[in-house]
Amino acid sequence: MLVVQVLQASSDQSPGPIIIASLVLIGLGVAGFLLVSWVRRRMLESDGDTSDASRQAGFSLFELRQLHKQGKLTDEEFARARDAMTAKLRAVTSEKKDMHDKTEKNESGMDEKG
Repeated sequence: MLVVQVLQASSDQSPGPIIIASLVLIGLGVAGFLLVSWVRRRMLESDGDTSDASRQAGFSLFELRQLHKQGKLTDEEFARARDAMTAKLRAVTSEKKDMHDKTEKNESGMDEKG
């Protein structure tokens, strides 16, 4: 409504009101994007543990222990799930360590050349 009124009023006048209305619409778009980004980040962090490795594993070790304690997992199922989880966490940790080592190696190589 406001934009239409501004456009009608500005047809006989300078382009100032159109520019202001455009800036208001752009500002609302940016504010909406920031709000959605913030809500999304909060929802991803709401699970308590925000580490990438535990998020990729699917379950936490605590949850597996609870299921085992409640009798929903047998000893064999718990051991298999625990082993799979620790293997996956080791792989993720190893990948991150390798990336870190490569980064350090590249940076030290640049220092020697520079």
